Amino acid sequence: MSYYLKKYWKANALAVATLLVVCALQIGNNLLLMQLFQRIIELDLRGFFFWMLVMAGAWFVLLWTNGLSEFLQGRAIRAMNNEVRRDMTATLLQKTHVEFHEADTGEYLSRFTNDVNQIEKLAWQPFYECVSCAASAVFSVAALLTLHWSLLVASLVNVAVMMLVPRLFGKRMEKLGEDCETGQSKATSRLKDILSGYDVLRAFGREQRFREGAEEASEQIERPKLKLACVKGFVGAGFGCVNVVMQLLIDVLIGVLSIRGVILQSALMGGGNLCGSLSNGIGTVAQLLLSFSSTKPYFEKITVRGGSLPLENGSSPEIADSIAVSNLTFGYGERAVLNNLSLSFKKGGKYALTGPSGCGKSTLLKLLLGWLPGYGGSISFDGADARGLTPEQIGK
Repeated sequence: MSYYLKKYWKANALAVATLLVVCALQIGNNLLLMQLFQRIIELDLRGFFFWMLVMAGAWFVLLWTNGLSEFLQGRAIRAMNNEVRRDMTATLLQKTHVEFHEADTGEYLSRFTNDVNQIEKLAWQPFYECVSCAASAVFSVAALLTLHWSLLVASLVNVAVMMLVPRLFGKRMEKLGEDCETGQSKATSRLKDILSGYDVLRAFGREQRFREGAEEASEQIERPKLKLACVKGFVGAGFGCVNVVMQLLIDVLIGVLSIRGVILQSALMGGGNLCGSLSNGIGTVAQLLLSFSSTKPYFEKITVRGGSLPLENGSSPEIADSIAVSNLTFGYGERAVLNNLSLSFKKGGKYALTGPSGCGKSTLLKLLLGWLPGYGGSISFDGADARGLTPEQIGK
């Protein structure tokens, strides 16, 4: 995750910068609100209108800055999603022919669609939300210090409590994220199989089987998502209950300080909001860290970074004379396809491979391309053994 955030640091920095401005304006509006209500308490009509105009101007700036921030976030997310797909493509190109076909194409399709959607939902969007909450917490600290130090201490105690609980659920969320990814990949492959059999099922009047298969695949996609959402929901509810209790205690402290004249009487309105911004901000950051944990299985499948593969060492020379196949033997499992086949193909010649389905025509071509290892006999290019060349070198 950090690799992509760092690679597109300029786009992310612009988005984060505007997000910080938004957070500062939101906290500033709480201070303005306190000044506004203080003028009401003091029956200062002129001061009331002055602070009302200032607050209205701050809100207009806040709304336009927030719109700009969302645009910049969307642009950065698009760039990172495209980079993830490029790396997925490069990872697939790193596989051999045999390794590629060990998984169904539906699983690869799921990686390019479902996995990227989950990464956006569980990584990129929570990253910006995490920045926003952390910034709100920092600005709230500064604002609380302008009121009274005891409010900051009370809020930090709340923060400590809110940071403790998520440590108990990190591994659980990571496991749920892995189960969600695995279930969706299998379901996508199953759905692909069902769709590919559409014509046959319709031709034999098995529409019900088609419908049932599609419904089962759909349920297989949704079940792990629901489980992940339920756990996140109940964990969030627990955080919320603790936060409510702590917030009530802080409100009591604000009331006592206000009654004794230590802070503005209007602090009961804005001070509680500032304490809430601090505790809620840190509490939300703690919950979002769980979301980051659940993205680990998606990123682990990407083994190539930068969207390109390392260059092959050397390349095969252009064929000058012929391709020779001597005593070639190959089979799929226990089923033999080619048995002691010997052929020679001269450069510039025209050849046709004929025979019934399953006789080995496609298999021979795959062997010549270097896609299938584990054959008997030999394949040579101008007398050079093909085993000393990679499929990429042969392709060149």
